[in-house]
Amino acid sequence: MEVLVPVASILVVLAAVVTGVRWQHGRARAALAAFAVRRGFSVTDGGSLLGLTFDVRAHGSIDGLAIAAEPVLRGYGRRRRRNTRMSARFGRPVAGRVDVRRRGMLSFVHRLGLPEVSFGGEFSLKAIVCSKETSLARAWLSNDVQRAFVAFPKDALLRLEGNEASVEWRGHSTDAELLDRALELVLVAGRAAREAN
Repeated sequence: MEVLVPVASILVVLAAVVTGVRWQHGRARAALAAFAVRRGFSVTDGGSLLGLTFDVRAHGSIDGLAIAAEPVLRGYGRRRRRNTRMSARFGRPVAGRVDVRRRGMLSFVHRLGLPEVSFGGEFSLKAIVCSKETSLARAWLSNDVQRAFVAFPKDALLRLEGNEASVEWRGHSTDAELLDRALELVLVAGRAAREAN
């Protein structure tokens, strides 16, 4: 009897954790499925374990750009966090990488790996652009891309690397409007990258 009480309490806690994670994944999957139906995309489910579906992904094509939206895990251990990522793939890869983030209290941390590119004007007051390839950053970040990034309602990372323009923000997105705004942003960024290349 003395052994059953701790074992039973561990099982109850484990069941609660699995139920909570299933609920979160279910909401994220439902939001991505609704987004896919609205846009005429497909939804792909990966494997599952204990009723948890992994690698839920909405994907399709618009204007020659391969669009994908998916939840991703970043970090390790206690610092692990769930993000949502939307990307647009285009033809030829670019030579370099450009990161765009909103300015904030910890902005200096994001600049550690890449030098900052100054744009001037209102955009430089609201965003930090980091890249070793200044000409690529200036060619890619047209006025349309700048406006779309500033209008995006979440604190996000907009990245151009290889043959992909992507936006990633914290949390599993269950907000349909946020997914639509992310799609608009990656479409504008993908088209601009295709033209700049």
